[in-house]
Order: sequence, then structure tokens, then C-alpha cells
Amino acid sequence: MRMVSVFVSAGVFLVLAVWSVVAALTRPAYDRLADLHVYLGAVRAMRDGIPLYSYAAENGDPFTYPPFAALVFWPLGAVPEPVVQAGWTLVTVAAVMAMATVLAVRNGVAGRQRFLVVTLAAATVLLASAPVQSNLRFGQVSIFVVLLALVDALGLLPRRLGGVLIGVAAAIKLTPLLFVPYLWVVGRRRDAVRSGAVFVACAGLAFAVWPSASATFWTRAVFTTSRIGDLSSTGNQSLNGTLLRYAIPTGERMIAWAALAGLVCLVAFLCAREYHRRGQVALAAVVIGCATVAVSPVSWTHHQIWTVLAGVLLMAGPRRSRIAAGVIVLVTMSVQVGAVLPVGEFLRDNARALCAVAVCCGGAISLWSAAAGRVRLLPGLAVVGRPRTALLYCAAAAAGIAGVLAVTQDRAVTAQVYAAGNAQDPVWSGVLGDNPCSGMGLRDGKWICSDITGPAMGGLQLNFSAGRDEDAGVIGIEGRVGPDVVRLAYVPVQGAKPVDVPLWPEQPAPSKAPDMSDSGGTVLPVVDQRSMTQHRFAVITNDVADALLLAYDRSGRVIGTGGDKLHDM
Repeated sequence: MRMVSVFVSAGVFLVLAVWSVVAALTRPAYDRLADLHVYLGAVRAMRDGIPLYSYAAENGDPFTYPPFAALVFWPLGAVPEPVVQAGWTLVTVAAVMAMATVLAVRNGVAGRQRFLVVTLAAATVLLASAPVQSNLRFGQVSIFVVLLALVDALGLLPRRLGGVLIGVAAAIKLTPLLFVPYLWVVGRRRDAVRSGAVFVACAGLAFAVWPSASATFWTRAVFTTSRIGDLSSTGNQSLNGTLLRYAIPTGERMIAWAALAGLVCLVAFLCAREYHRRGQVALAAVVIGCATVAVSPVSWTHHQIWTVLAGVLLMAGPRRSRIAAGVIVLVTMSVQVGAVLPVGEFLRDNARALCAVAVCCGGAISLWSAAAGRVRLLPGLAVVGRPRTALLYCAAAAAGIAGVLAVTQDRAVTAQVYAAGNAQDPVWSGVLGDNPCSGMGLRDGKWICSDITGPAMGGLQLNFSAGRDEDAGVIGIEGRVGPDVVRLAYVPVQGAKPVDVPLWPEQPAPSKAPDMSDSGGTVLPVVDQRSMTQHRFAVITNDVADALLLAYDRSGRVIGTGGDKLHDM
């Protein structure tokens, strides 16, 4: 009977694996392993002398990882892309099996046949989940980063190598850095130091190879969330993404995010320490993994493998409540909740983020009676606390943060773009004015109407002015884009969904205009010297404190930004 279970489990996994591989590799060329295409394109662009963080793929996606990741991808740039795609997809499936195997090993599953059935069942559940399917579809590196951190956190490496894989994983993608303090908290202090040293060494190696790219990443790109995309979309299932979906002003959002992230990490560390003390090492590691999903600025679907791993472990029981929790987590991580259940907007948009937070904090309920734990931070400095105490404090603090956010809800940032349909709105008359010529200057008794972008301005591709209408309570932005701009986007709050701004052609200048410097009101001729290849635009908003204007060329590169200028207004 057990052999039948083994063959059935193997058959189901193989069928799903073959289907997943074929589905990934037969997508249209423009949508086939798009993130892997960015990795390969970035290293090939660097071979051609293009700066790493100036590269953008055909769909506009930039390279967003630390320079060490490019160093890891570098050898793949010499291999034909179809070969890399096929190999990458197969290795991704192998990584799924590896995850299931190390979980079964660490949980002490006994008996060869039982081990095979449990491993194959876990691998099938993982492979069917949305995060793993997303990794396959996009050719993502996230699954390998998770595997490196998981193997290390489970203590499966030789003693002298403990912490090495976490350091390497963090150098490729920063979120595994949260495992460094985890190693310290659970008593693996040498491993914590080793992982931090490996991370620094990897970053240093990348700096030695590409000093300019490293300087760009660590001083600018790592802080520029707008490069990553629309962080307010429902694909970003982090606490930051949840807050961004409500367009809360950046100051309040950042404070709320930092406070909530700190609270989640506090409870997660206390729970993980207690799980580790009880010998539940896999559950301890997965709790910290879910914390990386919850507190990261961005957690796209392919980042959320840790939450699926948590569901698999919860399904192992032994209590019915724990099994039920595992089922809920796995269903949430495999289907869109709103498509199968009549739930409210908040739950529909944030279900997976709530699952990650629940894994981090829910353990405090099961550990309610656990004794107080003492966590040594430094010689002579320690923190003593119980999971239940931390949970109570965190619940009270979270309620207070929710109240503050509710009060600031009416301060949500809004934006409206000028288009033909709203031309009669009286607010726009104060933004656009009557003069279609922004570059008007008096010379030799004539008004000279000149370009304010393009060759006449040294190649400048975005130029604008802004003014505040106190009566209407809005800020008007009016300007021009140069001949190389094909798309203009306005981002009301950095990380929020960009608003496409319509561009319309220049209007002819008047043949004559009054000399405003002459008290007699002399009318002077106007000479229009514009190339007429630039385009006008206008936006009204209620807050520009954290806004961005981004001008894109045909290849999807940003060739004009207006953030600093807006923030100074």
C-alpha cells in the first residue's frame, strides 16, 4: 500500500512539474521568463559599457538587485538565452524538491517510503502555489535565495560553514539579512558573525569589480523605490504595500510602517527563539522568513515562498487547529481569495500579507504559557520577555497606529491630469494660462518664443513650473517634454501607482503680444522659434511633498525626472 502511495505521489508531482515547465517555456517570447531576461540583459549591457543601473529591458524593467547579484549572473550572459531559460526552469523545479527534502529531513520523518511520500506531497503543494508558479513564469531568483537561507537556518551545514549561505543570499537579495539577528537570538552567534562577514565580503568583491555600480546602488538605487514599479498594487503583499494602497502621506506611512515592522519582528524573534528551544527549528526559521515577507518594502508574489513553507509545516499538525490554519494559509497562497469567497476589499487586497503577519504573531498564542526568555544582545545587555507579553503590547500599539492612520485617511494624496474632457474646468485656466509660449523673452524689440526642452536647452527632456491655488486648495503643474519623450508618468506618492499624463501638441504662438515692461502697453511682434516637437502637459494635485514626474523614451528608460524640483516648491 505504501508503494502505491509513493508511485501516486511521484506521478502527481511529475505531471505538475512537466505542465509547469512547459507552461513557462511556451509563453509568448515577450512574456517568457521576463525577470531572467532582465538579469541576462543587464550583464550583457555591462559588457557593452552600459552602467548596470541605467539598463532597462524592452518592457522598461530595470535591474534592482545589489551588484553582487550581477556578478553571480555574469557567466550566464555568455550562454544563449533559450538554453539558460530551459536550464533555469528545470533547476527551479529541482529547488522545489530540495526545499521539501530539507523540511522532511529537519522534521525527522522516519522510514524511507514515508519520507518519499511526505517529501513528494510537500513538493507538490509547493509547486502548485502561486509564489512558486510566479518564480517559474518570470524566471525569478527568489526561490534560490529562499533555499540558501532555509538550508542555513535549519542548521544543515557543517559547523564551520554555518551562516555562509545566509550571507551569500543576503548579498544577492537584501531581505535574508533578517536571519543574521535570528542566528544571534537562537544562540548561533558565531554563525551570525560569519553570515554578516560573508555579506560584507560579497558586497566588497562586487565593489572591487564594479566600484561605480556599487556606489550607485548603495547610495541611490537602494533607496529609490520608484524603480521597482507600482508598490501599491495588490501584488505587493507587505505591510508597506498595504499602507501604500490607501495613499496615506509618506511621512505618516513611513512611521506606521517602521512601527508595525518593528512590532512584527519583535514577536517573530521571541516566537522563533521559543520554537528553536523546543527543537522546532524548521518552524522557527519559517517564522523569520515570513517576517522578511511582512516587513520588506516590497514582497511580490514570487517573494512569498516562506508563507507557503509555513502552511506546509502547519499542515503537519499535530493539533486540528494547526492543520486548519495550514489549510487556510495554503489556500490563500494558491488562489485569489476574492475569486472564491465573498470577502471585503481590505481582506481581498491584503490576504497574503495578513497570512505572513499571522504566521509571525500567531505563534505567540500557541506559546501563551511559555516561560520568559532571555535574549543576550551584547555583553551585559539582554532583553527578557514572553511571546504573550510581546503580543499584547504589539496588539495595543497596532491598534493605536490604526487609529492614527484612520485620522489621516482624509489627507490622501490625489492627482488629476489635463485632458480634453476637463478643459472647461475653471481650475485648469489658472494652471494653463492664455500664453502657449513658456520660453518667451524680449530681444531687439521683439518677443522671442523659444523651446524650453530639447536641443535648445542642452538636451533637457522635462521642464515645468508649478503654482499653488490657495482658494481651490490645489497645486498646478504645467510644462513641456522634449522630442525624445514618448510617455510621462506622475507618481503622487513614491511607490504608489503612476498616473499616465496625456501629452498634447504645442499651440501656435500669437503673432503679437503686449510689452509688459512698457507702461504704455506697446504691442510687439512675436517670433516663434520653437521646433514644435515638444509636447505640453498639466497636472493638478493637493500635495507634491513626495511626488515624482518621470519621462520615458521609446526603450522605457527614464530620461527626465522632476522629483527634486517638485519637492522644493
